[in-house]
Amino acid sequence: MTLDARTVFVMAVGFLAVTTITLGLLVRTLPNDTRRGALVGTWATATLGISWALIALEGLVPEVLSLLGGNLLYLVAAALVYQSIRLLDGESANHGIYAYVVVPAILAILAARYVVDAYPVRVVVMSVALAVLLALASRRLFAAPRGAYYNPGRRAAGYWLATSAAVLVTRVIVTVVQGGAPPLLDEGALPNLFVALSVVVALGAVFAYFLVFSGRVTAELAVQAHLDPLTELLNRRGFEERAKQELRRAARSGSPVSLLMVDANEFKRINDNWGHQAGDRALRAIATGIRARVRPYDLVARLGGDEFVVLLPGLDAQSAAALVPRLRESIAKQPTEHDGSLDVSIGRASLAPKGARGGLGEVPGGAVDEAEVLQHLLIAADEDLYGVKHTRF
Repeated sequence: MTLDARTVFVMAVGFLAVTTITLGLLVRTLPNDTRRGALVGTWATATLGISWALIALEGLVPEVLSLLGGNLLYLVAAALVYQSIRLLDGESANHGIYAYVVVPAILAILAARYVVDAYPVRVVVMSVALAVLLALASRRLFAAPRGAYYNPGRRAAGYWLATSAAVLVTRVIVTVVQGGAPPLLDEGALPNLFVALSVVVALGAVFAYFLVFSGRVTAELAVQAHLDPLTELLNRRGFEERAKQELRRAARSGSPVSLLMVDANEFKRINDNWGHQAGDRALRAIATGIRARVRPYDLVARLGGDEFVVLLPGLDAQSAAALVPRLRESIAKQPTEHDGSLDVSIGRASLAPKGARGGLGEVPGGAVDEAEVLQHLLIAADEDLYGVKHTRF
């Protein structure tokens, strides 16, 4: 059995049909801010499938369908990939891409068929236009927007799209050097090999592109797994992972680290007298009050119940002590649903840099067990918190 170019295209169309259906189902599971980009991506894979089907039917359908329809839809599919990535990054679609790349390319292809009938020119124009669109899409995938969730699928898709663009550029070079190009569906071994290579690379890019959106779901789930749903602060798991990173950084730089343990006073009375909704509002108010007074890179987490923790990289014991009354004041100013303002107790602990006095001792240098250091800080802050609460009565 001979696997010719037409058969390769037909098989690829089947793969694209399955991918389109899968991506369409995935759209429903994506966050709202990602769905539009994924929907455009679904249209891109569907359009590419229709394009390849028309190309495979060359000689079996009117030429206008296989030539104009196949090439136009191929270009539109590549443009839609670029647009979907822009939408995924929170930007608007760039409609100029159609006026500057797609329309001129299709007009040149029509002229090279019905005006001068130069097949090599059509090959060069189509390959260059596709390479430009795929290169633009690849560039956007490598340049993730600031603050975006880490998505491993972006880099994989970027490499595959760049490889697809490189294959197309290679085709242009070969066509120019040879002074011509064999028909795409020619029975020769070289055209069939090139078609097979191009299709395999393109399908790899489609699969990697699919991973961009599935990776977005995975990234969203990973973030949610580290957040407290009520306050949208870090939960214990997320705090411990991030805190160990900060402690590792402090160990390398020899900088101080402080930790505050925040606990609501008479929180049970709020729940008992005004209900759990008032209690939830109180917890959110505490979270808001803390965030209003700490720096953007400080770690704030809800460990559970009415217990919060704040890790303050670079802050020594004296600075942490000065922050405590400001935090209590900020929390007390937050609106609540119960009678009276919120009152909290705050315990603190600090690790001093090497050679400094105060706190719990020096930040260890070299290889350290960050989990043990963090536990040391938490226990010390909890003991200090117990002393603060005891002196209230």
